Amino acid sequence: MTAVESFSDDKRRGGIRRRTFKGGKVAFGDFRFTWDCVVRNVSESGALIRSDHASDIPADFYLFDPAEHTVQRAEVVWRTARDIGVRFREEPIHVHATDDRRLARFRFV
Repeated sequence: MTAVESFSDDKRRGGIRRRTFKGGKVAFGDFRFTWDCVVRNVSESGALIRSDHASDIPADFYLFDPAEHTVQRAEVVWRTARDIGVRFREEPIHVHATDDRRLARFRFV
């Protein structure tokens, strides 16, 4: 990949993605259902996640980051058998700073 291709990909994505290899959780169904995933890269506008359940993850879900204690609404942009590219739809919610009782389960993960 050339520098020009890399720049255009970053511009298209709305920011530079940082490579990561950290665990996360996909939450859906009003936060009742969760599946483990691995966040492979992340930017302010989106992420690449890997999951054995990639084909079953709904088009709109929340991504929980246990290291940051945040939940962020995500929308699937593309998917393969194991990978999903997502765009973040809202600002992250810190699970310890919200009164939303549905997020209480994530406070101790």
